[in-house]
Amino acid sequence: MSFPLFLFLVVATGMVLSLPRHRAALPLLMGAVYIGTYQEVELGPFHFSVMRILIVFGLIRLMVKGERIASRFNSLDWAMVLWMTALLTSSLFHRSGALVYRLGYAFDTFGVYLLFRIFVSEWDDVVNIFKMVCVLIVPVAAVMLLEKLNGRNFFDMLGGSTWNAEFRNGHFQARGPFSRAT
Repeated sequence: MSFPLFLFLVVATGMVLSLPRHRAALPLLMGAVYIGTYQEVELGPFHFSVMRILIVFGLIRLMVKGERIASRFNSLDWAMVLWMTALLTSSLFHRSGALVYRLGYAFDTFGVYLLFRIFVSEWDDVVNIFKMVCVLIVPVAAVMLLEKLNGRNFFDMLGGSTWNAEFRNGHFQARGPFSRAT
């Protein structure tokens, strides 16, 4: 793990634990926008994506602060439970390793869903989320535009992606923090 990625992780986990409820989604959004899913912290045989680490700290926050879902169980909650059940049950019909992969995928998806269900409980929270996303994507757009022009991926400082952009059909293909097949 690179030092800038480690620093990002320390700051983001601190934000998850300390920000007020209506702003606590910000570090999760930062992790989703600025850090590629391919960037992981490896501890022996275990691989933890930055998002997964943020989810764990979000769950710790819920336990420490006693935060709960503002409304009762709704139809979207049931849809998530049904989807997770289908995802995990269908893994029984696949080759070995599918269950472990899908458990991680279900944890990531349900963890983000649960945290956002708690952090976003009013219409003003939805508006705030959209404002946060609008602000967060401006640096991504600017850096990807620079990458398109000069072929250097500055998100490489966070680790995981290649420093040089792919040159195809006479143009640099900007990748930014996002992984894509070449």
